[in-house]
Amino acid sequence: MFHRQAIFAALPIVFILALFAFPGSSLAAWDKEKVPEAAARAEAIGAEIKKETKQSSAKDDTPKESTESSAPSKESSTAPQKDEASSGPVTAESNAPAEDADPESGEQANFPGVENRRLLRETEGEPQVSLWYPVFGNPLIDKDILKFIESEAKAFHEDVAEASGEDGEKPASYSTWDLSGIFSVERPSDRAISITFNIYMYSGGAHGNLGIDCLNYDLVNNRRLNFNDLFKDPQKALQLMSELTSKKLVRSLGEDADEEMIAEGTAPDPANFKNLTLTPNGLYVEFQPYQVGPWSIGPQRVELGLEELAPAQPAPSVWNIKNASSK
Repeated sequence: MFHRQAIFAALPIVFILALFAFPGSSLAAWDKEKVPEAAARAEAIGAEIKKETKQSSAKDDTPKESTESSAPSKESSTAPQKDEASSGPVTAESNAPAEDADPESGEQANFPGVENRRLLRETEGEPQVSLWYPVFGNPLIDKDILKFIESEAKAFHEDVAEASGEDGEKPASYSTWDLSGIFSVERPSDRAISITFNIYMYSGGAHGNLGIDCLNYDLVNNRRLNFNDLFKDPQKALQLMSELTSKKLVRSLGEDADEEMIAEGTAPDPANFKNLTLTPNGLYVEFQPYQVGPWSIGPQRVELGLEELAPAQPAPSVWNIKNASSK
């Protein structure tokens, strides 16, 4: 879970959208001349996301807390859903976005074989929550994903509760606060699945905060994968990833590279490499905003191929690797 109210205090939401608009490329490779333009568009895009969220979910002016489902069918359902983190009426709705949903419209993209659901809480004049998450039809994995989403919502509500003064007075921006998130799905093999969440929180100030969280699962044993599960030699993997990402970031960021921040953010510490998007050809290392540079460069994705990681012996149980051996 990302740290709220602190280290990401100045990041535009446009970088969330970029992760999905360009899933096969590294944000580290963005032309530095485009950064000011991206920052200028941030507030407009953020407003559009909020507008689309309200249009797709608020059918009247009554308080609403729900779990929406973007299944192939667009028929509505009123099956009750339990939500321990809130009180009041809870409903389930179906509202499937188009297959080619535009990330800038605020709609969650669809993925084959995945049901999109959304934890939605909105009450007039109160902070809003809109978190999309995937459902795969695997009870154990689906339960773990929902637990993660609910923990994000709970932490946000705790922050909201702490915002009121002793006299109950709320900040002037209180009604505009919101927590919104989207996800992407990768399948490194038929034995594993990788989910990358981009969760944006606004709680006053000039800009909101961004957190990137990756959940990787073993579909055979129905459990979450940790770093040590991905390589036969985890320590070698850390060293390789540290060296490779550092070099690639320095090269791709060019004049914008802050070598001191890069060195610290890519040091061979498991905490620096806890968010990995697994793909059939390797992985993306997801660096949080401010981890390897100033806010202006945004979050960074650095791609590492299986051949580059071969000395650490990537696990055949995660990737489709034949005769895997160290080099």
